[in-house]
Amino acid sequence: ATVMREKQVAGAEGEYQRALELNPNNVVALWDYAVLLGHMPDREADARKLRDRTALLDPRSGNIWASRLVETPFEPDRGKAFRALFGRGLEALEGDADALNQIARVARIYGYAPEALRASYAIERAGNRVTGLKSQTISWLLVDDLDRARNAADALGEERDDVLAHRIEIAGLQGDYAEVERLTARLKALQGDDPSALRPLVFWLAAQGRYAEAATQLAVAGPIPEDTVGPLGSSLLSGLALPAVLRIYRATGRSAEADAMAEKYLQIVRADEDLGFVRPVLAAN
Repeated sequence: ATVMREKQVAGAEGEYQRALELNPNNVVALWDYAVLLGHMPDREADARKLRDRTALLDPRSGNIWASRLVETPFEPDRGKAFRALFGRGLEALEGDADALNQIARVARIYGYAPEALRASYAIERAGNRVTGLKSQTISWLLVDDLDRARNAADALGEERDDVLAHRIEIAGLQGDYAEVERLTARLKALQGDDPSALRPLVFWLAAQGRYAEAATQLAVAGPIPEDTVGPLGSSLLSGLALPAVLRIYRATGRSAEADAMAEKYLQIVRADEDLGFVRPVLAAN
C-alpha cells in the first residue's frame, strides 16, 4: 500500500484496508493509512481517527509525537505550547533514539534550537552517537555557533557523506575555503566521483568572486536541482544556489541567461509564500 501511495491512491487505500482486516492493531498500517488520507482535504476526519487509534496503541510512537509538535509551532504564544509538549515528548520517548530523532527534526525545522540540542543529547544517551552528534551540529548551526557546530561535525570524522556536507558548509561560513576544497575532494571520492558533490563548492567559489573557476565546476557538477534538502549550494531554492549561479552567469558573459533565469524564479517565489526568503536574494541580483 505504501509503495502504491504516491501514484495509485485508490489501490493503495484498498491495500491498507486489507492490511487492517488482517490485523486491526498494526500501528504501521494505521499510521501510513492516516498519511494517505491526510493528503485528501475531504478525508481529514478519517485520518484523525486513524492517528488517534495509533496513539492509543503506541503512545511512544515517534510519528505521533512529531505530528503533534508540527501542529503547535504557530500558536500565538511565542512557542510556549511547543516547548511544553516537546518536554513531555522527551520524557515519553527516552531511550528510543529513532523516535527522539523524529521530534528533534521538527524542532530544528521550526527553529527551536535549544529543544533540538536537548534531543540530541537524549539521542546519544539512547546509544546513537552518530545521530546525536549530527543533530548537535545542526542545532549549533541554527544559532550560528560555528565553533561548536564544527566540533560536533569533526567528531564524526570523514567517512559519511552527510557529515562531510555539513563540514563543508561550516568551513565555508567560517571562510576556511581551503578546507572547503579539501573536504569536497574527499566527498567526491566517497561518492564514487559523483559530480553532484561539487555543487556546494560552486557556491563557495562564487562567494569568493572566483567566477571563472566556479563556471568550470558548475559545468562538471551538472544541473543543480530546484529544491532539495541539503547544505548551502545543494539546490537552487532551499540551498540558495540560485544567486550564486546568476552571479556566475553574469560574470562569464551569460547575462541573457541570467536575466531569463532570474525572471523565471522571481515568478515562482512571488507565488509561494514559503519561498519569501528567496525574494530579497533575487532582488539584490
